[in-house]
Amino acid sequence: MRLVRIRFEKTGQAKYISHLDLTRCMSRAMKRAQIPMWYTEGFNPHPYMTFALPLSLGTESLCESMDIKIEGDMQNDEIKERLEQAMPVGINVYCVNEAKMDASEIVSAEYDILLELESSEVSNFFFSTQALLGSEELVVEKLGKKGRQKVLKQINLIEHINRYEVTQNDNGIKTTVLLSAGNNVNINPSLLVEALSREIKTQPQAVDITRKNLQTKSGELFL
Repeated sequence: MRLVRIRFEKTGQAKYISHLDLTRCMSRAMKRAQIPMWYTEGFNPHPYMTFALPLSLGTESLCESMDIKIEGDMQNDEIKERLEQAMPVGINVYCVNEAKMDASEIVSAEYDILLELESSEVSNFFFSTQALLGSEELVVEKLGKKGRQKVLKQINLIEHINRYEVTQNDNGIKTTVLLSAGNNVNINPSLLVEALSREIKTQPQAVDITRKNLQTKSGELFL
């Protein structure tokens, strides 16, 4: 038995697959591809399958990863080839290898946020976004836990933005941002969109969010 990390993209219509449905989808794909997965023991055996930092619904990703345990001597190249034929549209397996890092090492995630705006609103939204991201405070409410209860907590997004870049075009603006992520703090980029829209008093016509990579404390890409 050995641990294998499967890295894949989740784009297009696949971004609307919830994490629970993704787990089911991957389990079915493994069966179709006849991957010799290791199953847990006990009354209700199930295949070992874990995901690093599950993705929010509606967000695309170029850096998803799933760990599985396999039995036998099937090589990584064959696993990748089989899975490529078994995946639904929008899920593209691009790497199968040994896990080099633990998911607990993830501390940040980089996103591209594309906001489509009326042409008359682009310039104001661009300069306002730069000013807000360069300020000392941008407060939002985030659902958290207090004991066993879920409560709304106020957080300052600026404290969780490690790096950002804002550009504009005729159709809107693009913000590339590195946000806190991981077990301790995990900032959903949609919170940033909501905060900017509220402060600028302008609602984008369309929002597209893509997670580009996950990073460790030292700035290395999670592999």
